[in-house]
Amino acid sequence: MPTWSSNPGSTPPPEMQPRPAAAAPAEREALVHTRSLDIRVFRRNDGLWDVEGRMVDIKPVAYHMKDSSRAAGEPLHDMVLCLTIDADLTVTSAWAHMHRGAHDLCPAITPDYSKLAGLRIGPGWNRKVRERVGAIQGCTHLTEMLGQMATAAMQGMWQELAETGATSVPINTCHAYASDSAYVKEFFPEHFAPLNRKAGG
Repeated sequence: MPTWSSNPGSTPPPEMQPRPAAAAPAEREALVHTRSLDIRVFRRNDGLWDVEGRMVDIKPVAYHMKDSSRAAGEPLHDMVLCLTIDADLTVTSAWAHMHRGAHDLCPAITPDYSKLAGLRIGPGWNRKVRERVGAIQGCTHLTEMLGQMATAAMQGMWQELAETGATSVPINTCHAYASDSAYVKEFFPEHFAPLNRKAGG
């Protein structure tokens, strides 16, 4: 299987670039924006876990806004969000920090992310997040990260939670885990069940 470097600025070879059947190949003229998202999960020595996300936006050319400017290669956004969670996937504390926000007033919202304490990662996570830090109650970019941070937490903690029986099979949460999928039929036959699949649904 072909591989490629995911370093900033690298481009996968043509055979790894999916294209719509009707699309004509076209050369890319220029890189105009790079968003980097880095999420890491740490086991702590007190039995808790830290899930830390960092988002950085960079443009290769100078960029001017109403109240500030950036030189080429200087971050437009550079922000960090950290959730501390317990083995039950409940947020015990949360904090956010902006090394750089688009506008001077952006960092003022970061203390409000402490309101995430008490939420549990699981069904309804994104809805509950929006209720506490959505729209004008938060920062668009920090709040967007929380969906990815939740799934990263599950990935990071999965093996340990599975060994203690603290996880359940995520049936019908994605294509592979659909209750009528071949994967579920083979490995989780007790959960295998037909679905009413309607065209376009």
